[in-house]
Amino acid sequence: MKTVFFFVALLILCISEKVFSQNPDSSRFIEVSYVKSNSSNYEKFEKEIWKPINKQLIAEGKKSGWYFYKIKYPQGSKAEYDYVVVSAFREWSQLSADDLSSIVKKINPNLVTETLLKNTNENRTVVWRQLFRMMGQAVGREAKPSKYLIANEVKTVAGQDGEYVKMEQTYFKPFHTARAAEGIMNNWGLYKREMPYGEKFASDYVTFNGYATWEDITKQNPPTAWKTAHGNLNFSEVHDKILSKRITVNVECWELVDYVVK
Repeated sequence: MKTVFFFVALLILCISEKVFSQNPDSSRFIEVSYVKSNSSNYEKFEKEIWKPINKQLIAEGKKSGWYFYKIKYPQGSKAEYDYVVVSAFREWSQLSADDLSSIVKKINPNLVTETLLKNTNENRTVVWRQLFRMMGQAVGREAKPSKYLIANEVKTVAGQDGEYVKMEQTYFKPFHTARAAEGIMNNWGLYKREMPYGEKFASDYVTFNGYATWEDITKQNPPTAWKTAHGNLNFSEVHDKILSKRITVNVECWELVDYVVK
């Protein structure tokens, strides 16, 4: 089962209006493509060919962000994919199919769309694609995506879906906001899978913890962060309760390679 994000994830309680206006991660929907590279030049191909195309799509208001990640963990022959491409959309209407040929002509009049798609298939294989809806976010001061994302894929206990989301929004969103304010992390996001969905899938939600540096991932949480968010409320009791609402089924680390935002 594939871990979802960005994503990419991530950011809604902003430190300032300026940061919010620049922050693409507040988009309501993200389309996540899990990719297996077929060429040693795949990263170069993605950045030189698809990045300009996505930049044009963003300029025309057809999406709000494009993010390209390399899977840092897991790796190896058992890994089903080694890259993740995330497209962010503010509105459902933006998810409708675009005329790729017209976009390509604006970028490079000499590039034939059929050739582009053929070269794309030679460089990569999309092994899984999912659509997610943002359910809650906490953000730090930075107006750019985090260098590292820890993607936590979870499955809610039967009948506890609503209670799980409520707990994330009520207790952990403010907590992660306080963590971000103290520089322990950059941001946090909660996403629900919109499509595909159903009982056959191992997970139905994903959370993203964003960090600016590799070292930040292992920093201990200061007691001040929880106290700032919830005063003297007992952390252990709340944590144990949310654990009874969901099961973690997969955890991955994504490293940002490149991105485009408006």
